[in-house]
Amino acid sequence: MTSIPNFRRALMVGVAGFALAACSDTSISSPGPAAPAPAPAPAPSPAPAPTTIGTGVPANFDASSEFLTVTTRTTANGSVVEVVEVSGGSGGQITDDITFQSGVPYFLSGTVFAGVDAGATTTSANEDGTGVVLTFEPGATIYGSGANSGLVIQRGSMIMADGTADQPIVFTSVEELERQSGAAPANPNARSEWLGLIINGFAPINNCDVIIDGVENPVPGSADCQDDGEAGSGVYGGGDAEDDSGVLRYVRVEHAGVFFTEEDQSNGIAFQGVGSDTVVENIQVHNNGDDGVEFFGGTVNAKNVVITGAADDSIDWTDGWTGSLQNVLVIQSEDSSDFAIEGDNRSVTDADLTPRSNPKISNFTFIGAANGEKGIRLREGTGALLVNGVMSNFNAGGFEIGDAPTLSNLLDATIASGAVSPTYDDDAIVVTSNLFNNDPEVVDGPAEGDGATIQAFLGQQDTILNSDDEVVFFDNEFVEFDSSLASTTFVPGIEVVTFPQVYDVTGIGALTDLGYIGAFSPEETVEDNWAAGWTKPGTVFEESDDCPTGTSEEGALDGKVVCALSGVIQSDLTLDRGSSIIYRLRGQVFVGTDGGSEAVNDTNSTQVDLTIDPGVTVFGDSVTDGLVVTRGSKLFANGTAAAPVVFTSGPALRGEITDPDTRAQWLGLSINGKAPINKCDVDPSATGGTAECEDDGEASSGVFGGNVSADSSGSLTYTRVEYAGIFRNEEDQSNGIAFQGVGAGTVVDFIQVHNNGDDGVEFFGGTVNAKHVVITGQGDDAVDWTDGWTGKMQYVIAEHSNGSDYGFEGDSRSSSSPDETPRSTPQIANYTIIGFNEESPGARFREGMGGDFYNGIIANTSKGLDIDDVVDDLLLNGSRAPDGASLTINGLFLDTAENIDEDDDTDATEASDIRSAISNLVEGTNGMTGFSFFGRDTIGVEPGTAETNATAADPSTLDASFFDAAQYLGAVEDADDDWYLGWTIDSTGAVTSAN
Repeated sequence: MTSIPNFRRALMVGVAGFALAACSDTSISSPGPAAPAPAPAPAPSPAPAPTTIGTGVPANFDASSEFLTVTTRTTANGSVVEVVEVSGGSGGQITDDITFQSGVPYFLSGTVFAGVDAGATTTSANEDGTGVVLTFEPGATIYGSGANSGLVIQRGSMIMADGTADQPIVFTSVEELERQSGAAPANPNARSEWLGLIINGFAPINNCDVIIDGVENPVPGSADCQDDGEAGSGVYGGGDAEDDSGVLRYVRVEHAGVFFTEEDQSNGIAFQGVGSDTVVENIQVHNNGDDGVEFFGGTVNAKNVVITGAADDSIDWTDGWTGSLQNVLVIQSEDSSDFAIEGDNRSVTDADLTPRSNPKISNFTFIGAANGEKGIRLREGTGALLVNGVMSNFNAGGFEIGDAPTLSNLLDATIASGAVSPTYDDDAIVVTSNLFNNDPEVVDGPAEGDGATIQAFLGQQDTILNSDDEVVFFDNEFVEFDSSLASTTFVPGIEVVTFPQVYDVTGIGALTDLGYIGAFSPEETVEDNWAAGWTKPGTVFEESDDCPTGTSEEGALDGKVVCALSGVIQSDLTLDRGSSIIYRLRGQVFVGTDGGSEAVNDTNSTQVDLTIDPGVTVFGDSVTDGLVVTRGSKLFANGTAAAPVVFTSGPALRGEITDPDTRAQWLGLSINGKAPINKCDVDPSATGGTAECEDDGEASSGVFGGNVSADSSGSLTYTRVEYAGIFRNEEDQSNGIAFQGVGAGTVVDFIQVHNNGDDGVEFFGGTVNAKHVVITGQGDDAVDWTDGWTGKMQYVIAEHSNGSDYGFEGDSRSSSSPDETPRSTPQIANYTIIGFNEESPGARFREGMGGDFYNGIIANTSKGLDIDDVVDDLLLNGSRAPDGASLTINGLFLDTAENIDEDDDTDATEASDIRSAISNLVEGTNGMTGFSFFGRDTIGVEPGTAETNATAADPSTLDASFFDAAQYLGAVEDADDDWYLGWTIDSTGAVTSAN
């Protein structure tokens, strides 16, 4: 591992977007609601073709709430992101309960208030009907941008943000989304990009700046004592010490915090009069522009707290906070940090106001940056219990008592009275059993010479008997900085493990005796500890090249460690660190075990989430290697335009591919879902579309199908599948991606399948939708469907190479049972099919399928449109029993050797009849030009005059919740429309360029 200074340099954080000023020496009393400062000045004008970032909003998202709106936003840098905008309506307040779903990008439009303030006389959430509950599912992500963008939980309302270690809930900035998507450069100094999270409660405070109902001079700590929060965040405080504002568990708050004035700032999380029944566990605040967390009075407790890169204090308290903290890790930044702890009561003149700030803090590890940052400052009359801690590398201010009243709390209440009360009364400061691993000359007091007095007192190693003859240890060690005493892994060194005295905190506040000092136990490791897995990658522990648990190391390839997956993945797994690790599929790898065909998973089955981070490569090295996602489990392969997720072959990674028609080097990706199908081979007596109608996937990929139309198998965004697909026989092949009974809850956007040995993608029934699909060089069909697929697609490019067959081949079931239901009736808009030297066909519709096909271009193929069998009836007559299905083609440009082929039609339908049934059909010489995935000079994906002059339909009339109103033929609007570049590859295997 690196040294602490070097490690900290790797974690540097700084000011981004706002000019920040230190505020550690100012009063933090609130001036009342402040007018928010103007948002940062916009960045320079964006490039003409903006970059689309993020995964977008799932097509099946329910936006019926008046407080949620699906919209598209353009950032200051010119990036475009589709989000669900969260607003407080005309009054700025959400008045209905809302659940924030995983996989949906939410954006805070302005300062959003949850509920209407219930007033100090209300003592529980929703008691008077004005409160709401905001529920955040594990994995939910919420974005803010600008000084006015934040979330406030009002008194009487609740936040239920209950994440998991594998799926933390993340509040972050749109700017961070840009950086993660590759649309903006990395910025480890990014702060102050949005307002933050604020929670107001009914618990007692001692700062009574708000006069309610004419009550003059309210008694501190009473229900009448209330205050206005900073950053215009509403009123807090009351008389309910056990107030419950909800749950924060496995929650990250990133890049927030705005400095408005010396008296008005926003913190990462502001706990304002929050009560002890509120649950706060496993939270991280990263790169906040002011304090990481601040407690304004109240009684709330917290454990497993991580603060990284705070510009001001990491942990701040005032106004009479009396809660507890345990297991606290602070890592300061080198560019702009103040104290790890700054604790106040009220002010020097009101130092004895009650309730007095008197938090109990045990098991902390504070790591400074050795360039002026400070450790702990207590002032303005606060009490405190600070025990069992490790503080290292604060060489400019390790421990400070800020004023005479606070010094009295440390010295007088302990020595003059002869003891420390075992219940730690309001006047006590107890600092014991800590290792201060800093320059020993950095203890300061309010007057000259006080520092030496404080250090001598805290460093006593005798015992002192209190009035009850109980032994109290003041056994703090002050040593010259030695990195061996607190390693950069933040796991205790040997001297810490053998520290002479651990203080027993049993019965004190909400603390638990752990038997060691510091935030981590001697048994914990970098890979296995309470902070691992859910904190922001790279901000706490140095990322290693060790293979993740659940994989095994198998040497190296392409300059990276190879970590292999095999058999059945039995627990959630994240494949990360794509810059240093590459992952191999050894044999057919199954994600979880089959969960059955209904919404409730089968007993004894195992459901697993496999998450693949942006930039990660997964490869197969033989025709038996593949990945199968079983029913009930999920795959999250969420790349970015700059860092797609790549599934490829071993020969491709080793540079062994020289033939541009190379295919079929591994099996591919199969996803099994619970959505309806019409092929019931597992139980031939079953009825199509029911839970009993199931089928066995090709290439031994398991069972699929069921009765859950909205089933989710995860998400695929910016994902490539290369050189896969095995043809075993006419009835058994593997596709690049096989969507087998996959449901509409699955997100598919920006995918490429290149040089697959069989079909690029095939939909075996199901309801899944897809956007921005590129299929290049497939051995058989580009897009194939059968078994009753009823999903949607928009923006599809299929460019054939030598040996390719159809661009589209669509079936419902078979020629002998064309009317099985559910019937294949997909809706597809804005598609471009480009043949290979007029040797490959365009589209074939057969075996009872129907659907809607809008705005297509089929060019340079041997056949343009081949409509066989009973499909003629759906096209020509408009419906077919028993389900009244139809086939509609609206907007089509054909440039082929044989535009309409009816050779196989059983009813000998004339081509002229088919032509007459197609709306807005144009036949002529194509003008396609521009980029070609195969480097062709004669044809490209950009439309020419002939195509742009054709009449196009409006796809949004089919389903405005999914289809864009793209009223042009083909997948590409013009030369400036480059959604298909920058994340795909061409025939040489090189990544295409958006420039």
